[in-house]
Amino acid sequence: IATLLKYKNYQYKKALFLKLAFLSIAIVGPILSRTTFIGILLSVALFFYNTRTFRMILNSIKYSILSAVLIGAIVYLIPNSIREEKILFFRFGYEMFFNYSEKGTFDTVSSDVTLTMFDILPDHKKTWIIGDGYYADPNEPALYYMRTDIGFARLLFYFGIPGLLSYVYYQFALIKSANKLTGNEYPIFYITIAILFLILNLKGSANLTPLIAIILFCEPTSRRLCNG
Repeated sequence: IATLLKYKNYQYKKALFLKLAFLSIAIVGPILSRTTFIGILLSVALFFYNTRTFRMILNSIKYSILSAVLIGAIVYLIPNSIREEKILFFRFGYEMFFNYSEKGTFDTVSSDVTLTMFDILPDHKKTWIIGDGYYADPNEPALYYMRTDIGFARLLFYFGIPGLLSYVYYQFALIKSANKLTGNEYPIFYITIAILFLILNLKGSANLTPLIAIILFCEPTSRRLCNG
């Protein structure tokens, strides 16, 4: 959405629709997955890329105020009987902000746990070379293998350094192919997607194939089919 708003000259109604869609995702997304914040920040950075600082500040303030108003309106409109339960969802999604207002720190339970997982690395040469072949714990499939949720670590334990590098290369090759198919028209978008992939795999496991596949199928060889 940020790319479309930045590079396409839409009429007012469509531009407004896209802006409201972005705000809706920005508000609801963190409740479903707090890594949405990473996407939001990268999208804002992309949108304001190569813009004047003063205009960037004004737009940031405007969208922050609008987001706050929307969140307040949503909470206000929720009936009292279910408001307390719904607020728990908001508290989960925006835990860092609640913690900052209450404790003065932006930490969260999941971020604290994630930081401890960076110490979990293979202790056998075989694992570094070919991996252990486990993505989930073979004894407790509901748990991650070696109890680490770090995406790069999980890939490393699964098929070693060669497999990890091949997987990263494959993801970047998809991005490069999509950029080529779209005529290198939006390079900053694909750079942002690549950065998103790297950051997300420091928190969990990320696979860009479903996202990039849409672009590969729709641009430009299948454009007529995708446009109906």
